Amino acid sequence: MKKKLLIATLVLVLVVVVPGCASAPTGRDELPANDATPNDNILDFTAEIHDVLNALQNPGDWAILDVRTRQEFEGTPGSSQGVYGHGRIAGAVNIEWDRAVDGAGNLLPENELREIFSEVLDGRSVIVYCRSGARSSHTWGVLNSLGVDVLNFDGSWIEWSSAASADGNFPDREVVLSFTEAWTEAG
Repeated sequence: MKKKLLIATLVLVLVVVVPGCASAPTGRDELPANDATPNDNILDFTAEIHDVLNALQNPGDWAILDVRTRQEFEGTPGSSQGVYGHGRIAGAVNIEWDRAVDGAGNLLPENELREIFSEVLDGRSVIVYCRSGARSSHTWGVLNSLGVDVLNFDGSWIEWSSAASADGNFPDREVVLSFTEAWTEAG
């Protein structure tokens, strides 16, 4: 399991996180329309905002997992930098990403991981997100190693909050807002 997780994490970092470090999405440009359903992406382990919206409309098939801190999840202003507003995706389960490791940074045994993530290990597919996609990529690797059908929303809260923001230019802003809880626009 550790080798599979290591390989999955390395691939994810190389393909998603490293290229994303070069230029953070501004969220100010209009996102193109996308009729894709979850898992129709070029990279079958990533989700885009339209995939998340589709998943939210199909809660019997999909769980949304927020791995940010409790303060970020509750929408505490100032808890995240680089966001356009504070809050969470409606109905998301909050399990902080670092619960999967011990004090030395080692991955916990499988039985402990299954207990920690039991709320989303119910047979549904999972979309995981954080603030920018880095912490959620770790959790993607953990859940993937447990055999879960999981996608990483690599735009995460930065993209979601941009789409919900009055300053953003997302064509379906009202839909995004309807699936947003504890929303406060960043000032």
